[in-house]
Amino acid sequence: MAAQPVQVRAAEAPLHKMNKRALIVFQKNAIAGKVKTRLAATIGNDAALVIYKKLVNHTHAVIANVNADVYLFFADTIEKTYTENYTTEIQCGKNLGERMQNAFSKLFNLNYNSVCIIGTDCIELNDGIITNAFEALEKHDYVLGKAKDGGYYLLGMKKNNPDIFKNVEWSTEKTAEQTVQQMLKTGNIFYLPTLNDIDNETDWNNYLATVK
Repeated sequence: MAAQPVQVRAAEAPLHKMNKRALIVFQKNAIAGKVKTRLAATIGNDAALVIYKKLVNHTHAVIANVNADVYLFFADTIEKTYTENYTTEIQCGKNLGERMQNAFSKLFNLNYNSVCIIGTDCIELNDGIITNAFEALEKHDYVLGKAKDGGYYLLGMKKNNPDIFKNVEWSTEKTAEQTVQQMLKTGNIFYLPTLNDIDNETDWNNYLATVK
């Protein structure tokens, strides 16, 4: 209950000057055993938490260079260390689709012209890709950055359409393609480069091999 006033204040009075672009960041709370569970299954909860924090730090370094109003949506509770730099919210919905749908609806109700969403799993994501996404929305209805595991690391649209989050199997190899089928019913799509999410130990080891 203590976090509720922060949530309401953030929704009514963003901490930053209103931009025409809004970036939603979905971030899980950094709790061992609740983040990177597939990674933790082989390397342990504590080691997985360390990697998760690295991914979060990478994500925040990237978004610092993006010209958009950033809204940080936490999974469970607002972490106060972020409230000075971001407008903070709590995700709301029964599943990932509903949570994203509600976040998009909230921001489009604030009269943004384009809204994109990212998570904190993509170590290959950079500010140029996010900027490209917003620029693409000037000429396209949707933008999608697929992940190699069948999901996606970025989704954006210039007009709210809750239907694109319906009839989608979340966290499967079908997620991105089913989302594409929903998008094509109402508009065209700009595709960003396909990137790797960090979901398991193989993903992390493959990333480490590229930076040695």
